[in-house]
Amino acid sequence: MKIAIVNHVHPDTPHVSALRMREFARVLAGQGDRVVLLTGTLAASDRGDDASLLGEQIAVHDWSSPLHVCCAPVIAPLHRAAREGQIASPFRQMVIGGAYMFGTGIFRDWWKGAASLNPAIAGAFGPDVVYATFGNTDTWTVARDLARRAGCPWVADYKDPWNRFVPAGLRKIVARRLADMAAMTTFSANHLRDADTWFACDKHVVYSGYTNEAQVPPPGRGGDALQVCLSGSVYSEDLLATLIEGLKLVATSRSVSLSYAGNDGALVGRYSNQRNSTFDLDNRGYLEASALGALQRSADVNVYVRNADSLFQQKLIELLAAGKPILSVPDESTEAIEIARHTGGRLQTAETPAAIAEVISRLHRPPGAAGKFNGVQAYSWLAQAKKLRRVLADAAGVSE
Repeated sequence: MKIAIVNHVHPDTPHVSALRMREFARVLAGQGDRVVLLTGTLAASDRGDDASLLGEQIAVHDWSSPLHVCCAPVIAPLHRAAREGQIASPFRQMVIGGAYMFGTGIFRDWWKGAASLNPAIAGAFGPDVVYATFGNTDTWTVARDLARRAGCPWVADYKDPWNRFVPAGLRKIVARRLADMAAMTTFSANHLRDADTWFACDKHVVYSGYTNEAQVPPPGRGGDALQVCLSGSVYSEDLLATLIEGLKLVATSRSVSLSYAGNDGALVGRYSNQRNSTFDLDNRGYLEASALGALQRSADVNVYVRNADSLFQQKLIELLAAGKPILSVPDESTEAIEIARHTGGRLQTAETPAAIAEVISRLHRPPGAAGKFNGVQAYSWLAQAKKLRRVLADAAGVSE
């Protein structure tokens, strides 16, 4: 198939919002489909691709990998100021409400930029189907407009809760405007149930995968210290403080080393200092996927903080693939616990310092002991991309 994938976020952005569409584009292209990945630029000041040259780029591209096309935003100062909180209330709310009521959303600058490339993509590439993820309503509008111009269906990806991104009072109105999608994929079963509130189309759960294929996890890094790895955003300073207090309790009876990988390194470091932590802290910052996977596989226990507002978190599957015991603070959903059970992963939850210390001590296995992860291959990028391709092929009317 010829598949156009749309995401506002540039694939090189060091954030999870870039991951899902980037990896699906990569795997689909690797399996033989022709894929164009349309995104915004990495920086607002970047020039982006020239629409007049796109036809030639498409004609000569090696389709064993996706063709990445990025568009520069067409400056919309009022919308940008509203997004960044530079307009005082109630005028900010008026600008945001007007953007949804009378326009495509609050990222109209991205929509305008993409609109300049859509004719060339539709004409020179001629997609069989357009696939777009919801990070904002403008991304879905870009996909819908491209599909209409190309005369093909579009499929929506629902990875964020609608009511957290679209203003109250406008949610049903905006949903009706975008209800012509041929099908929808959702980030999880919880997302599917949430999407049912707003959209009536056929829906299919397609999880985000993990980068490294399943393998027997290596032992910990050796030495006397218990190696604990904390990955991703911490979301709540109170939960971070609770985790640090729990690790301090563990450290009263044995050496503990905490590695942190993510964008909240400054916060983790500050709280560790404020709480007079008695464990070693190795602050790694944001790591690309292969380095992050290696770190997680080398840990004795992997820890993450669950976002209470999230319906499902990508990092669970990544940690299950690492094959080491996992602690979620403070809890997890029934769906996440069932996935862990299905894969054979060891997932525990705790919400107090004492419970965290007790769970970490119980989860830790002697160096060299391998976890069971027989079912985790079903959640790899390849396995999930195959599910996605069936959805896209059905929408496009293409036989596999």
